[in-house]
Amino acid sequence: MFLRLQLPSVNIWWQTIDRLTVGLVLTLLAISALMVATASPAVASRISVENAYFVKKHIMFLAMGLSTLIGMSLLQESYVKWIGYIGSLATIVLLVLVLVVGVEAKGATRWLHFGGF
Repeated sequence: MFLRLQLPSVNIWWQTIDRLTVGLVLTLLAISALMVATASPAVASRISVENAYFVKKHIMFLAMGLSTLIGMSLLQESYVKWIGYIGSLATIVLLVLVLVVGVEAKGATRWLHFGGF
């Protein structure tokens, strides 16, 4: 399952990934963190939360996304395809579910309630 983990070193992993794409993704993530950091204090003060509230949330989701990116890059291609098919099917099911049991907000049915979310 984890074919690249069986390789002798991180250097080989680094040689097998598309470094340009990784660099561009990291650049976009850095720009997004900068944009959130500059815009969030004004919004946070307007809704009465601490100034760094949105920055902390954004950094948390960035960390989860990067972990997923690295984890997926370690998988064999057949597993990544299988996960993609399952994810696509789940997305279609959730979209249909919104039409059936979605919650209306401001005149549009766009959301599903999952516990406290």
